[in-house]
Amino acid sequence: MHFIGNRAIILGEGQSEIQLYYNATYTTVSAILPIVVIFLGLLVADRFYKNNKNVTTRYVALLVCGVMCGASVTEMHYLGNQGTTDYRLKPVPKYIIGAAAIAIGACLIAFSLFFHWSGHWMNNIWRRTVVAVLGE
Repeated sequence: MHFIGNRAIILGEGQSEIQLYYNATYTTVSAILPIVVIFLGLLVADRFYKNNKNVTTRYVALLVCGVMCGASVTEMHYLGNQGTTDYRLKPVPKYIIGAAAIAIGACLIAFSLFFHWSGHWMNNIWRRTVVAVLGE
């Protein structure tokens, strides 16, 4: 989505030498890695959160899931941007840390709500909306 959206940007007068082009390897890795990591994070949360009476185990499972998902979202954006072939981007570490904190925080909130409400939301559109908005 991001790469296609960025390809819609026409820089200058459309000269090909100043347009955004992406390395296929970076693009592929930045797309596949989050799918795998988010799957694993959800697997951990599903396995250890559901049907578990130990509160600490439930919180740790959600923490692992949120950190894995938020970190993979951050990776997707920054690794994908490093794949530009005709520009060198030099991200500032404090912004990467800030972006990661926001992504991890949003994932923690969204997955906490998701797993907490999972049995109660089949016919509750407002709960689905809250989780969808916070997860985005």
